[in-house]
Amino acid sequence: IRKAAHWLAWATATELDRSRPGPALTNVLSLLDLAHCYEQEGTLVSHMIRVAVAAMAFAGSWEALQVAGWTDAELAELQRSWEELSLGRAIEFALQMERATALTYFESGRLGNTNAIGLIAPVSSFAEGFYAPLWQMTLSKGDELHYLRTIQSFLDALRVAREKRSSVEFQNRMEPG
Repeated sequence: IRKAAHWLAWATATELDRSRPGPALTNVLSLLDLAHCYEQEGTLVSHMIRVAVAAMAFAGSWEALQVAGWTDAELAELQRSWEELSLGRAIEFALQMERATALTYFESGRLGNTNAIGLIAPVSSFAEGFYAPLWQMTLSKGDELHYLRTIQSFLDALRVAREKRSSVEFQNRMEPG
């Protein structure tokens, strides 16, 4: 998907450079279609790819809109495609899935699974033998609570921002302090 998105972004720029807005629009619309991939996935990595593809579509849209001569139908098609793309709900779902997965890692780590500890705590191969039991007995519950609070604050900010349709609202809620 990333390779296809990069190719489409390049093709959009090339078509605009050649003063061919029609094919450029086709490429931008294809990028927006591509941004729907992984919509149902429950991992943040999948949604990071979606956001990156959407960013390429945004850049292509911006550049395309600088060219004169668009018809109302073409502009309406571009607007409709953007309106169909929703990143917030899918990211919220992915965060909920990541939270559920992390909870299993915390529990597995407390039961002695050092692979799980390595995924959620800063364990180096040098300190693993000493640090793992210390983490299991004294630090794991605090780390888990910190993780859950952090994820919850992110989810809360995301929900409010979506409700108010404001990225500024999200930024304000995520700023430290």
